[in-house]
Amino acid sequence: MPELAHRGGRRLEQAGLSMAEAEMAANQATNATLLLRGGNGYPESLDQFDDAPAILSVKGNQDMLSLPNIAMNEAINASLNALRHAEILADELTEEGNIITSSMARGSNAAASNGALAGVTITVIASTIDIYYPAENTEIQQMIEETGLLLAEMAPACS
Repeated sequence: MPELAHRGGRRLEQAGLSMAEAEMAANQATNATLLLRGGNGYPESLDQFDDAPAILSVKGNQDMLSLPNIAMNEAINASLNALRHAEILADELTEEGNIITSSMARGSNAAASNGALAGVTITVIASTIDIYYPAENTEIQQMIEETGLLLAEMAPACS
């Protein structure tokens, strides 16, 4: 693996105990929990993929990971009509008791997360669990943190 990374112009280092302890401490500092692939709580629907992340940082109601959900993933450069449609559809689906899974990406992904706020939503973050990105979605992400579940693949920035 290090040779493959080197050919791609990157240097790959094996994680040591101190690096693992730092990541665990950083997650604790942000009130996040680490889920290990193959361990308790890791989403079965994600575990079926060969390239599923080995570790996830999660913040919020972890029980939601074992419940059926509907993924909404749409265009980043969406029209105003598409944004409105994504938000309304997510709202209607959560009113029926569905869990919406989306991302905080700009466009209709964030609109779906926003529309699902009245119900329950799982949001996949494209950054770290302790960073609000993109900045314009900070308020939505903070609300989801309290009522839903945030999920990130990257180690916290504070590590």
